[in-house]
Amino acid sequence: MPLIEEIQNTLPEDLPQNLATYLFFDKVRARWVIENPEEKECFEFNPILERWVPVIQDYLPEKRPHDEVTTSEYLKREKRQRLDELKQEKEELKQFRRNRNTCIYVSQIPQDITYEELEAVFGKYGVLAQDLRTGSSKIKMYKDDGGRFKGDCLIEYLKEESCDLAIELLDETKLRPADELPIRVSKAEFNNKAEQKPRVKMKTKERLQLKKKIEQIHKKVNDWSDTEEEDETRRSREEKTLIFKHCFTLKELENDPGAILDIKEDIREGCEEIGEVTNVVLYDLEEEGIVSVRFKSAVAANNCISKMNGRYFGGRRLQVEKYDGVTRYKKSTGDAAEGDRLDRFAQWVEGQSIDRQ
Repeated sequence: MPLIEEIQNTLPEDLPQNLATYLFFDKVRARWVIENPEEKECFEFNPILERWVPVIQDYLPEKRPHDEVTTSEYLKREKRQRLDELKQEKEELKQFRRNRNTCIYVSQIPQDITYEELEAVFGKYGVLAQDLRTGSSKIKMYKDDGGRFKGDCLIEYLKEESCDLAIELLDETKLRPADELPIRVSKAEFNNKAEQKPRVKMKTKERLQLKKKIEQIHKKVNDWSDTEEEDETRRSREEKTLIFKHCFTLKELENDPGAILDIKEDIREGCEEIGEVTNVVLYDLEEEGIVSVRFKSAVAANNCISKMNGRYFGGRRLQVEKYDGVTRYKKSTGDAAEGDRLDRFAQWVEGQSIDRQ
């Protein structure tokens, strides 16, 4: 079966596992793209049309022989220019490292929390910086004069992007379900006039051990970065996606083909009172009456669970929870299924008209 027939009328996040391996996100065009190298087919998902469309490949003209410049003077000039560019990039990188902030400040933490719990929770969103001498993660838990934890801490990551992810997904959430208050997570603010620590002279053995630790950290960062972007995208999508259960029955959809549109619209309207909704999907082959709702922010999704879970909808009690990232829910797909649904809807409309006459 051609690739386009398998993916048409299916959203990128709903693609089966065998097709999802060909899926990637084009940052330049901000579009989801699927490419099958065996069949040399490439399609992108148009969010306006909500359809997969072919990608038009732009080919560069063939290079003509007389376009090539091989004079030594030109090559020397190119080399000097490249060295100047590298020098400028190096200076910009130094400046960037001086200005970047990879620390977050966390407050309203339960006072009985442990260092290991904080390390486990915040380590999910990026590689934590390590103290090169002790090997422990850089988590500074502030204490009062009596040595008791005050409920706030400073956590340092290796990458600034990890700070943004932790803030987006953990701010205003509870570390434990029974906690009285949600934690607050924000970028750490420092006093630029703070005194710098004096440099400590190290022996040769200590310097070699330090070098070995740095190499281990670099390896850990590289291993984590291979899938970091996909993991961040997936985690972010899962944190913002909710699963509504018991929204309908299969018998209800069979008797009233127009109910699908009504149910989706009612769910969307109710959720948009809480926060901006980006997508609503009804899985018409699930006996539990599944509807998925994706919010623009994770905070709105969390608020929706507390407000909508347990409410009654169409005489049934809703069960609202976050998407687990694993379960694949079933729904009608393909042009044939869409045609059958439209035919049933037309017959239903015609029957309604006859009843009114």
